[in-house]
Amino acid sequence: MKIVFVTPYYTEGMGYIGNRLPAKLAELGHEVHLISSTGKVYFTQSFFKNYKNVHEKKHVVEPYKLVEGVHIHRVPHLEFMSTLYLRGLWTMLKRIQPDVVHTWEISSPYVLQIAVAKPFLNYKMFSANHYVLSVFALHRTWHKFSMAKLKWVLLKKYTGKFISMFTDQCFPATNDARFVAVKYMGMPLRKCKVTPLGVDTDLFKPITDEKGRILRNELRKTMGYSENDIVCIYTGRFAADKNPLVLAKAVDKLQKAGNTRYKGLFIGVGEQESEIKDCEGCQIIPFEKYVNLWKYYQASDIGVWPTQESTSMIDAAACGIPIVISNQLYARERVSGNGIDYEFENVDDMSAKLLTLEDASYRQRLGQHGSEKMKTQFSWDRIAEERIADYTYHINKK
Repeated sequence: MKIVFVTPYYTEGMGYIGNRLPAKLAELGHEVHLISSTGKVYFTQSFFKNYKNVHEKKHVVEPYKLVEGVHIHRVPHLEFMSTLYLRGLWTMLKRIQPDVVHTWEISSPYVLQIAVAKPFLNYKMFSANHYVLSVFALHRTWHKFSMAKLKWVLLKKYTGKFISMFTDQCFPATNDARFVAVKYMGMPLRKCKVTPLGVDTDLFKPITDEKGRILRNELRKTMGYSENDIVCIYTGRFAADKNPLVLAKAVDKLQKAGNTRYKGLFIGVGEQESEIKDCEGCQIIPFEKYVNLWKYYQASDIGVWPTQESTSMIDAAACGIPIVISNQLYARERVSGNGIDYEFENVDDMSAKLLTLEDASYRQRLGQHGSEKMKTQFSWDRIAEERIADYTYHINKK
């Protein structure tokens, strides 16, 4: 099967689905292509500069590269109201002659290009939605008129409704992502199949042997942690919408109350960096590509994401540590049986909930349940096999 993924930007080793799903499909023996602009991940965003240890430049010069069996193609682009039009996309698709074209958005100029080309190039078209309610701010003010709402309705909802006529199936990542896709992006409910974002369980897995335990202890020692410390890890952007400062303040509160075993480990970059550094018991490691994070999850005791959903949650869970998330998140399947929630952005409650995880045997029980669940329900291997079944069904459908 010839499969083409189209994405507005791409960086090797950065970004989960853009790197892992194509590679897993290639492992299954399919011819997989990924078409992107010349831009790297976040290149249109103001915070791109925060990732200078990963991105030396905004753009990639080489037009083609083979990465993990996936053919990566770069095409020129035009920016349009924070979205991209990919020049030469039609020509590239015509040359490849794919059976399937898959995007990770429902409505965007380049997705419209794919929809318009479909009747002429005769492929099946698939999309996805990773917008969840915790990130979709307009959901909270939708009942009011605003220019932001008008812009969304015109450029996303109505355009999405048109594009959906050409879309064979859409894969929202969670139940609330499906709600967003239907209500705010014009995708018919009957075309939606909830499919979670996955985890590479070959990379993210619990420690099962003595070598792993030795490596864990060595890394903890390097970072200044003792065997008895309870390390609470957060990975991602240090931004107000992610608000890792809640965890830092909670650790600071515990430290000052005499619970000095609790430590905060933050891996990433962003505007809250200086405030996090000022909190007792907290340290920062610069942004790392996701492929390097497994060792830090294995060296930690609790994973914490204070506000929004993050794929890092399931990576941490796959490594066998319990996770703490906000009580406002809708994707409960990520924490059910393998973690707890706390009252949204309440530092006191965060501190109290971390204390409930003080017992190592309790953390181990939660972590074991999480790693088993991630392997059986969230692995990219399983998702890739299911995705091929979905593609095949629609290709054979009369």
